[in-house]
Amino acid sequence: MNLFLSGSVILLSTFLCACAPIASLMDSTERVHFSCASSSTLGEYSGSGIQQSWTVTWYDSAGSLQSRSGVIAETDIELEKGYFTPILAQREVSDNSVVMAEVLPALGCLYPHQGRHEKGGIFITANELGGIVASVAFKAIKDAGYSRGHQIAAHCNWEKCIERVASLKEPGLLDRERFVLALLGGKVRSYDIVGQKKKAIRIEDRRFYIPRGELFIPAWYGSEAITIEEGESFSLALPSGTSYLFSPSGFLSVTIREEGSPVSFFTPYRLQD
Repeated sequence: MNLFLSGSVILLSTFLCACAPIASLMDSTERVHFSCASSSTLGEYSGSGIQQSWTVTWYDSAGSLQSRSGVIAETDIELEKGYFTPILAQREVSDNSVVMAEVLPALGCLYPHQGRHEKGGIFITANELGGIVASVAFKAIKDAGYSRGHQIAAHCNWEKCIERVASLKEPGLLDRERFVLALLGGKVRSYDIVGQKKKAIRIEDRRFYIPRGELFIPAWYGSEAITIEEGESFSLALPSGTSYLFSPSGFLSVTIREEGSPVSFFTPYRLQD
């Protein structure tokens, strides 16, 4: 899979970045019915402060970010007809929540690629898998500058990208930096769309309390739940940096450093009296 850039001409060939025609920018807009389809249970945790509402963000044709907050499940948004934009929906949290919105998995989709004509209207649905790919498109546009980044992102064969990301064991651990660098560098191959490597660690000296048998869900999409027993050391396999694992009573943050032991801490949603 190769992508070649030469001046203002883009030649995209083979596999993930084959040239796919898109509609030209038109003066008219169209109303798109946007909906959220989350498979996560994070918003159901009592006391977490995680709300069942979303902030939706997209680009207009001038390269300006547009957003709408407080979306419960669906809304209508006006988009330039046929003009490529990633759309992200980030779950909102209450003002007194100890959870940071940015660590929660986003939902997303790509317009016009994933738009559907149904019942006389245009419908598009955001989900976790789409959120991963949309975040890559957002980052590519931001890193390269809107004009160049949008030109590259708009011509990528995202259908193939989504297929490749979906085939990963844990899609949420996609190495997004590697994918974006390859995309903006002019060559993207299947092995540029890979998961981050995980490191096996053991938490030995816990200085926090976790209820016995607590079930934790890692923040990334496609992860498997982990049960942690009270009063015992435990093993985890996590990528470098800081990972967040959520349970009904609180969340566990674990930071893997280049040197030294991992740093971990459990934050209850409600502080104990």
